[in-house]
Amino acid sequence: MSSATVAEGNHFSVRISPQRRFIVVLDGTWWMGSGAKFDPDNSVPMPTGTFVTHFGKQVHWDGAKNEDASLLIVGNGPGTSTPVEPSRRATHRLDPPPSSTRHPNNTNGAIRPALPA
Repeated sequence: MSSATVAEGNHFSVRISPQRRFIVVLDGTWWMGSGAKFDPDNSVPMPTGTFVTHFGKQVHWDGAKNEDASLLIVGNGPGTSTPVEPSRRATHRLDPPPSSTRHPNNTNGAIRPALPA
């Protein structure tokens, strides 16, 4: 089990994970899609409280648009993934977030550990 916060404006490239994962959106809106084409404009919003299953060996991508998304992720570890488009970057920056929303230990603002309450 792990928790993470995806910083606003960051999406993760099309990929396949070997095992099934269960995700709960703890805060914010998490956007996701499936299929081999990375298309954040056609992603589906998962608001706070949504439960999601990422099935193993299925093509998917996800991220955060205009706000951070805090997630609780449960599954067999260690978690790995295989890019579907190996020539593309692992993360895509949609719009730069205000510098005040970035975690001080994360220079790219992509994904950061959730801070304990």
